[in-house]
Amino acid sequence: MHSGDNSNIPTFRRNDEIYSTIDYIFISNQMRPMLKSTDIHRLHSSWTDHQLLSLSINLGQTPTGFGLWRANPILAQQKAYRVQLKQRLTSIVSSLPNQIAAQKQWDYVKPEIRLFTQRYAIDYTNWRKKSIKVLQRKRNAFLQSQLPIAIQLQCLPVMDKQIESLQQELVDIAELKAGIRWREHGEKSAGYLKQIHQVRNVEQSINCLQDTTSGSTVSSRTQLMEISQTFYQELYSVDPVDKHDIDCYLQDLADLPQLNEDDRRYLISPITIEDIIEQSKKVIGKQSSPGSDGLGYVFMHLIYQFSPLKDLITKIYNTALAAGSFPSSWQDLRVRLLPKKGDLSTLKNWRPISLINCDAKIYTRIINQRMRSVIDTIINRYQTGFLGDRFIAENGMILNILMEQAHVQKRPEIGLLLDQEKAYDRVHPMYLRQTMLAFGFPPSLVHSLESLFFGNAVRININGYFTNRIDQRRGLRQGDPLSPLLFNIALESFLRHILQDSSFQGFRFQLVSNSVTTTSNTMPPPLKVLAYADDVCVLLHSTDDYCRLRHHLDRYGSVSNAKVNIHKTEAFSLDGRSYPEWIAFLAVQDILAFP
Repeated sequence: MHSGDNSNIPTFRRNDEIYSTIDYIFISNQMRPMLKSTDIHRLHSSWTDHQLLSLSINLGQTPTGFGLWRANPILAQQKAYRVQLKQRLTSIVSSLPNQIAAQKQWDYVKPEIRLFTQRYAIDYTNWRKKSIKVLQRKRNAFLQSQLPIAIQLQCLPVMDKQIESLQQELVDIAELKAGIRWREHGEKSAGYLKQIHQVRNVEQSINCLQDTTSGSTVSSRTQLMEISQTFYQELYSVDPVDKHDIDCYLQDLADLPQLNEDDRRYLISPITIEDIIEQSKKVIGKQSSPGSDGLGYVFMHLIYQFSPLKDLITKIYNTALAAGSFPSSWQDLRVRLLPKKGDLSTLKNWRPISLINCDAKIYTRIINQRMRSVIDTIINRYQTGFLGDRFIAENGMILNILMEQAHVQKRPEIGLLLDQEKAYDRVHPMYLRQTMLAFGFPPSLVHSLESLFFGNAVRININGYFTNRIDQRRGLRQGDPLSPLLFNIALESFLRHILQDSSFQGFRFQLVSNSVTTTSNTMPPPLKVLAYADDVCVLLHSTDDYCRLRHHLDRYGSVSNAKVNIHKTEAFSLDGRSYPEWIAFLAVQDILAFP
């Protein structure tokens, strides 16, 4: 574990000829977020020939804010809540101002539901706490009464069931906070689940960040917020691209497939209230964090079934589809940061997950379901991410067969695992729009998705506190059901440029035995690239292939804002052997991860 750029510094040195890295400090994954800084110090040569390694960690608890409120889904299961919700909705509908647009009416309805739910939850929590105390006292008094055993056996189970039911609610709430999706029968202790929740909060807390301007490490809340605000404002700001260059890039693709007329009509067919209710029903039990309104799928499912609101809801969804006009709450995002590998004092090693209001995600779930049924015809067969009837194991099996043949034939080809920097967060809106139009997507749908995904108001959650508004001008929001498919569409032109490049050789299959006769048209085509969403493996026959790859990467990046971290890209030998020529060539390219 290291912080900063100390990983390649030798820790042992004897004379001027012998030096190596043999000293380490290991730290657990649970303590990684607490790591503030690391350093290497040279000591007097007469004392030792080792360097002194040091680290500093924050042992105190990081101050946290209130974060986001979210409604307890257990409430939606209670008959009393559903009855009172219906009464409150009736009152809300009767007071809706008719002179404002449907989107604004919806943004009036949801805060009222949120306020009602918060008040109900407070009252119910107080009632449950009091009820448990009363029931426990009643049970103890009953046992002290020394009534006949027969009466005790008849009455105690009733009391115990009431107590257990309320205690189970506490465990279920702790489970939600802990974020676990399963548990063994013996793991029902509320204390155990609370501990998991606390550990998860520690793992996801940000204790310090590097200030790229001064180079120092900061830890105060104000400084953490300022650095995060600056980083994400820059990340979500577009680098200029030229529409003409994008169009030329797409026109250079031969035989680009397009959706047929039936598919286009299906994609923009009106959304019915049955479609909306069906999608909400599918995810009613999904533990997905809601957005800024705090209302999860289970609450939206109840609201969608309220008859007086059905016309308003249907109008909102169809206006979103046809005109790209949405409730403002659909583009009011909160972003939670999850740790990745590497130095957690740099924001590049935190994954931003958008917390989107569930009514907005129902819309993209409907579009996602429609697109999944038609997109297979336009995405090449070497992309297996998030597509129906395609599985990641397919590419793994292909690569395994390829490596077996390379090993038998002692072939020097290599594979490159591209590391795309913030792949989802760098997608340019103009590039995505032109790419979707080139594939034949209906212009109205393209406009709707472009309007929804770009121009969002984003606030980053830093230890429970939120930054000021950040305008998201580029990037697909991670956490949206539709983002993986949209990314596949964005990446497709890059993959197709490699596949159609006749100068790019890739891995060419050969006969293992000369005794077998074949014709050229029975051999598989050269294998050049395998992809699972943004995880891309490129197969190189020679250094010329690498030069062609860099050409395609540069051109793709210039029109899409995509960026590949060459120094994080990993190379591997297909036949398992080491080739000095490749190692030397890749070292010049700043690719050092080669076995």
